[in-house]
Amino acid sequence: MSEELENPGVESAPADPAPVLVPAAETAIAKPETKAEASTPSEEMLKRMLSCGVHFGHQKRRWNPKMAPYIFGIRNQIHIIDLIQTASKLQEAKKIVHDLVAKGGVILFVCTKKQGQEKAAEVATKCHMPYINKRWIGGLFTNFKIVSKRIKYLNDLRTRRDSGELDNMIKKERVVLLKELEKLENLMGGISTLTKLPDLVFIIDPHREGTAVKESLAVKIPIMASLDTNCDPDVINYPIPANDDAIRSINFLLTEMGDEIAKARLEYEAKMGITVKPKIIYAPKAKSAETETKVEVIEELEELEKLEEEKEIHRARRLHQVVEQEEEEIEKELKSKKAKADQKEDQDTTIPTDPPASEQPESSQTEQQPLTEEMLPNLRASLVKKILDAYKTVESLKAATLDEISELPGVGPVTANRIKEAIDEIK
Repeated sequence: MSEELENPGVESAPADPAPVLVPAAETAIAKPETKAEASTPSEEMLKRMLSCGVHFGHQKRRWNPKMAPYIFGIRNQIHIIDLIQTASKLQEAKKIVHDLVAKGGVILFVCTKKQGQEKAAEVATKCHMPYINKRWIGGLFTNFKIVSKRIKYLNDLRTRRDSGELDNMIKKERVVLLKELEKLENLMGGISTLTKLPDLVFIIDPHREGTAVKESLAVKIPIMASLDTNCDPDVINYPIPANDDAIRSINFLLTEMGDEIAKARLEYEAKMGITVKPKIIYAPKAKSAETETKVEVIEELEELEKLEEEKEIHRARRLHQVVEQEEEEIEKELKSKKAKADQKEDQDTTIPTDPPASEQPESSQTEQQPLTEEMLPNLRASLVKKILDAYKTVESLKAATLDEISELPGVGPVTANRIKEAIDEIK
């Protein structure tokens, strides 16, 4: 009897049928109300949302244009979410889950972000609903028949452990089964009471939980989700525009939904006449001023990390551009010097119409001597390569001035003197 109360929509069929919710794939999402048309929320609700940072979106360059109707404006390059619409959509969502749970429906909580893992488990446990807070199990909806067998195996291992059956096994078998139980608890502990597909999925950050969204659409399970400014509202049946990164914002949304579901469960229990022993549910401890300060510091650090990451990416891109420009300039300079050297070499090798050989100077009668690496033994290999690319013959290098040699990449006045001395020694 207690198991039925812990999850009445899962372990036993409800007396009244759960409301039929039409998935997003088959209905047109209603256009969000304008700021003038939206019902004005209470001042207390707005203050709570402001204090939790629900209105902060992503940087404007990371936004999804489909979220434009839910955006109030831009501040410091960050989109600000319209809290009037957030409050309105939140009230609509709470009414929907209330009607669903009051008739025995099941809602699956999905939040795998570190900021909300503990809170999601706490809220879902409090209202006796399944949850996933580690990672989405592939095929949970689309291959539920197979996944349900693993859930059944998990419950069987729990029963054997609690009954002491595992203690009677040999140590090796017991250790293997306990390790397997621990693994299954970590992966499926939150959905151990799920015996059928849920009637609704509540997701924190559908942009991150893409697989959960796709599987929900595939089996036509309605989706309710918190939408930041980088999300796509078209695939969500019941969107709630809100910050899905800050800890306090996530806690606010989960608490609001959890409280509403808990109220609806009381109505369902009263209507069904279910009376059981009260279940102990761990409640959040009162936070001290030190804890609140730590939470604020963590959120500030997260924002700073985001900004630093953006700055690092910008610096890397800028550095890459500068390096490319420098490489292009060096390549152009080398080509220009090579062209000049080739032109000079052509001029040196041109044989004009000269007087008879007996009247020509001795130097003109000799052939051009090619320049080789052996002629420059005291220089670095990379420097020798640059010289050979710029000057093909000994004569062209001897004819070059110190200033011309110094213009080669990586060659200074001192190196130019060494090159000149080395080439002058060649006979």
